[in-house]
Amino acid sequence: MINWLGNKLKYLNYLEHYSRNFETIIDPMMGSGNILVELIKEHKIIGNDIIKLMPNIYSNYSNFCFKEKDFKRIISRWKFDKKKHYYDFRDYWNGKYLRDDYNKDFLIETFLLVKMCSNSVVRFNLKGEFNSGFRGLSGNPFFEKKKINEWEEYLEKIKENLLKNDSTFFVCDVLKFLNFLKFDINNSFFIFDPPYTLQEGCYSPKLYNRATESRIFDFILRENVNFVYFNFLSREEDEHENLKRFVDDGRFNVINLKEKSATGQNRKGTAKINEVLITNLG
Repeated sequence: MINWLGNKLKYLNYLEHYSRNFETIIDPMMGSGNILVELIKEHKIIGNDIIKLMPNIYSNYSNFCFKEKDFKRIISRWKFDKKKHYYDFRDYWNGKYLRDDYNKDFLIETFLLVKMCSNSVVRFNLKGEFNSGFRGLSGNPFFEKKKINEWEEYLEKIKENLLKNDSTFFVCDVLKFLNFLKFDINNSFFIFDPPYTLQEGCYSPKLYNRATESRIFDFILRENVNFVYFNFLSREEDEHENLKRFVDDGRFNVINLKEKSATGQNRKGTAKINEVLITNLG
């Protein structure tokens, strides 16, 4: 539905390949949920995230239809032709979000908020408030009829996908989720896409840290689940020692995905990275 830091849609072909023989897809740290919305066409899905936004949106999604007039009504109310309008809108959105007011307008407002925020990066502060800045819309045909129609079709397509199969969404800490989760090991496929701990400044260690990561590795080994796991093995001069220990005995397949990454607010520089996909499947 929306962009999210670390979005894995670009690796959808890998996930379709590895999940093809399993009935249920389980994503314990689903983020945007974009991957699950694609995979639900062929599988049952179970998603979880400690940030409540997307699990709650998807749980309410099929109750609504999205029309051009709904977009136009919200855009007309807020105008969005000044920077202040965005920040007023963001305050209004945070109020609804903290009240769990997941009506149809909120789903559209969420879509617009992320489209207008800086680099379309979803970011929350420790109070649970969305705090991404405004990217600016100057010279951009952002609210033209053609664009609004594209958004309308896109949101309806997501609804169509979600109605194709069973879906369940949870909001809790990843370790609590894995602890209470009941699953058929032979028919379940796990997607682990945790925070990239070498990517400093993007995630709070209070929400995710190396201790949490080690317990996820313990779960994978103890339960012998079918899985893929995304992360950096290295970034610039930093090695991901925890992850290296997890893969060094050679029991898993390690696929190199990416060697360079854009850096900085304006994405002008690059960092040398080794982004990998780890799996126990062939």
